[in-house]
Amino acid sequence: MESYIIRIYRRDKHEPHNIIGTIEDVDVGGTRPFHNAEDIANILTGEGKNSKDKIGREKRRIARLNLKLPARIDGVDENGKKFTENTTITNISSYGAYINMKNQVSKDTGVSLIIAPEDSCLNMKARVVRIENGRNKTGVGVAFI
Repeated sequence: MESYIIRIYRRDKHEPHNIIGTIEDVDVGGTRPFHNAEDIANILTGEGKNSKDKIGREKRRIARLNLKLPARIDGVDENGKKFTENTTITNISSYGAYINMKNQVSKDTGVSLIIAPEDSCLNMKARVVRIENGRNKTGVGVAFI
């Protein structure tokens, strides 16, 4: 059985079908906004305009922001050699980030990530949780520790 938390923030008493709020999937942790009763039904059943709207299909705990941020990553590659690489974060959340890298790393490797290195803005420790090999670069998903 699936479990949800429905939060209603506003309801128009002159047009009661206009309800604004969010639905949270307790098991997965995804949250989606709704604007009327039909949206609620579509989100819960995965029907309507976009069948991917069903909350249960989203595995991330929180939405990621598509931001291009300069970063420097320090770690150990898959051959055990230390590296430092200037790169770009392509999306980020409070739990992790997705980075394009030239160095090859292994899953579960610990790395140090400095966001906006010119300003030494934010220094994060992270663990590699996903690797997508491409031609010139490797996409790496990291979870902040």
